[in-house]
Amino acid sequence: MQSELKPCPFCWGRARSAEAGPEVTGMAFIVECQKCKAGSGWHFKKAEAITAWNTRAERDALKAEIERLRGKLQYMADTNLADDEYRTIAREALAGKAEQ
Repeated sequence: MQSELKPCPFCWGRARSAEAGPEVTGMAFIVECQKCKAGSGWHFKKAEAITAWNTRAERDALKAEIERLRGKLQYMADTNLADDEYRTIAREALAGKAEQ
């Protein structure tokens, strides 16, 4: 099952699964980086800990969102807008509406 684990998203270290015995919380599982000790959080099923560790926001989606918001901010900085127009643009940005 170790081959199913992605490398650490922070330091690219190797991940491993660990478990805590019933004396702690009942059986619980975590996936953690062997290098920086980042972890998935504790889960009652090993498969859930692995899924939590391997599930990450896609880098391209995050970059696209940053660029979208930068575009909104740049437009606001470059344009002489009334206060209500600034609020409208800010609300659209927070709501995730695409540039028009």
